[in-house]
Formats: sequence, structure tokens, C-alpha cells
Amino acid sequence: MSSERLWPLAPLGVGAVSFLLGLVHLTKYPWWHDEKITARVATQSLAGIWRAARGTEQAHFLYYLGMKAWFRVIDGPGNHWLARFPSVIWLALAAATLTALGTRLFGRTVGVLAGLILATNFLFLHWEQFARDLTISLFTATFATYAFVRMVQAPTLARWAWVWAASVVVASWVELFGVCILAGHAAGYVVRTRIEGEVRPVVPQVSLRRLVSQPWVWAGRNPVALIGCAVGLAVLAAALRPASRLADGHRVEPWKVALTAGLFVSPFLVTLLLSPIKPAWESHYFFSATPALALLVGVAIVWLPGRLGVALLACMCVGAGLLMADFYALRPYGNFWSLF
Repeated sequence: MSSERLWPLAPLGVGAVSFLLGLVHLTKYPWWHDEKITARVATQSLAGIWRAARGTEQAHFLYYLGMKAWFRVIDGPGNHWLARFPSVIWLALAAATLTALGTRLFGRTVGVLAGLILATNFLFLHWEQFARDLTISLFTATFATYAFVRMVQAPTLARWAWVWAASVVVASWVELFGVCILAGHAAGYVVRTRIEGEVRPVVPQVSLRRLVSQPWVWAGRNPVALIGCAVGLAVLAAALRPASRLADGHRVEPWKVALTAGLFVSPFLVTLLLSPIKPAWESHYFFSATPALALLVGVAIVWLPGRLGVALLACMCVGAGLLMADFYALRPYGNFWSLF
């Protein structure tokens, strides 16, 4: 079988890698407090789940309905391995979807690299070990962007517009910060329409003086978000340049870079804007940015000439290997610093 026939199977292969990695030591963590909530709420009646959703569990309503059906299949939440199994499935689907998305945006090599980067991400190897909806939020955000790209590339197919709209609603319901993907979609759409109309992209004239009038407030309360914004905005500025080509010859259109950069920067920007009011930092706030970061790293590996690209790829492999070794083989809770 030729390589051309194998390439369409790449998303399936990346998803299979993620799936197999997720099954390793799936019960290494003890039953977590939030998982006990999942077991308690999802085993109630539909009326009980609705009452919980009207209280503190609004974002998890759809998840509890799905887990209620799953618990019926596996005869309750007593088997922790089976209770956590759906989280592995959702992460595998997210990795496969990102591979397909990356292939459409930046070519096959970037797609496969991005999918593998997501599949071996230490944060998600951790979160797929729990019977919660964290990996669902990652999949829904990734799929919503895939639907957006299909809608933009085939505007005559109305079904993708409906799929995109529905997936954005679900992504925002499952994780409130999932709504940040709309900023990335808007950035990609604006740049695409202006480029196609042969109109130079217009950068909004924002008064930066107000934003940096008290830099110690912004940076001191949320330095990670500030760094994320700086990196994302730098990439977004690069997206406004004329189209270029990657080392493998794939043409990089500005709207695709704008879409990716917007997806990456938006959750950081939201938390940064909220920080003067109340410092906000939870890792799941930035789930929607992770696929974009994987895409940007994949683009960098392919875009960098010769040895630089190979060196970056080698560094990524070494880093992923150290973290995965720590997660799977060393301390029970995966302490990276125990390696040194």
C-alpha cells in the first residue's frame, strides 16, 4: 500500500496512540473528590441531575446525562477503570480531530505532529485519568474549530455551518472558557475575507497606554497570561504578512495563522483582563488554547530550516519522554522534578 493511501488514516493512527497511552495505569490515582461527585450525581434520577444542574453543576449537566447511561452499561461507578474509560476516548478523539484539522490548515506533517504533541501532553495524560468532563471540553473545542474550517473552506455546504454553531454551543456549555474559541474564529474569518477581497488587513487601533498604565497589577497578578498574550499577539502580527511556505512546500495562508494565533491567545487574554478584578488561574481555563499551541509547535518544526527544525523536534521528544517516564514509571503522582 502506497504512502498516499496511508495518509488519510493518520488521524486514526494518532487517535490510536492516544488511546493506548491513556489505558496505561488508568487507575494509578485514587478516586478523586470530583469523581465522587460524578458518581453521586450521575446515579441519580433525571430529576436529581436536573436539580444538581440548577445548583452548582450547570456546566456538567450534559456530562452527567452521558455518564448516567454509561454507568448503566457498566453496572455502576464501582469499577474505577471503566468509569474513567470515556475520558480516554474523548482525548483520543481530540487528538485525531486535531490531526485532521492540522492537515487541512498546514499540511500532513504539521497535522500529525500536532496530534502527537497533544496525545503525549503531560497535562492531558493526567486529566484523562479522571472520570470528569475535562477531556470532553478539549474535544468539543477542537471539533468546533474543525467545523469552522470546513465551513469556511466550503461555504456552499450549509450543514457545516449548523455543525459549527452546535459544536460552539456545546463547547461553551461544557467549559465556560470554551467560548474563547470564537475570538480565534473571528480573527481567522476577518483576515481571510480581507485577504480574499485584496484589502490589507486592518489592525484595530487600541490604546495601549491604558492597558499598561499599571503593569505591576497586570503582570503581578497573572504573569503566565501576560506571557501567553505576548506570544500569541506576536504570532498574530506575523499572520498579517503575505503568505509563505513551509519547508515541505505547503503554503501557509495568513488567515490560517490568524485563526491559530487567535485560538491560542484568547483564553490568556480573557484571564488577563479579569485578573485586576480577581486573579483567575485554573489549568482547564486554557484547554481551548492547547490544540492551537500544538499546531504552532508543529508549524515551527516544519518551518525552521534543516537542523533547527530537527533540533526542535528532538527537544520536544526528549521533553515528552522525560515527562511521560515520570508520569508512568516514577512517582505515583508524576512529579517532574523527581527526575533531577
